[in-house]
Amino acid sequence: MSVSRPISRLLQVRALEEERRRLELESSLKQLDKLEQRVLEEVQREKRSLRISIEGAAKGSQVNRIAGLVASRMARDQIGILKQQIGPAAVETEQKREAYLNTRLQRRQVEQIVETARRREAIEERRASQQEMDDLSRRKRSQRGASH
Repeated sequence: MSVSRPISRLLQVRALEEERRRLELESSLKQLDKLEQRVLEEVQREKRSLRISIEGAAKGSQVNRIAGLVASRMARDQIGILKQQIGPAAVETEQKREAYLNTRLQRRQVEQIVETARRREAIEERRASQQEMDDLSRRKRSQRGASH
């Protein structure tokens, strides 16, 4: 007797689903990380642009001053856009984390059922083996008793 096929199959399905959810979560985390990295890059771009603008103003270069201000404004706008994307991406990532954790929990529950069934099977096998040995021993004793 072994663990039923449907239960074993369910465990395989749960493991596959867990792996899929884990990959989805990792992908979402990478996407969120990229957005956050881009925000940091845009902040640095804004700072560089402001320095160019300040240096242009100090040197009397209207072109550099205006170019720095325009680039700084573009970086700020991009930061705003990225931050608007980060909010929903963070929510989606959290939902994927929850889905992954729930799937992992479901797989572990099925795994526990399988392990419990296997332990019971092992106990039953030991009992059956012991019963066979006891029966064999009784037969030998009864044969020896009958021959004397």
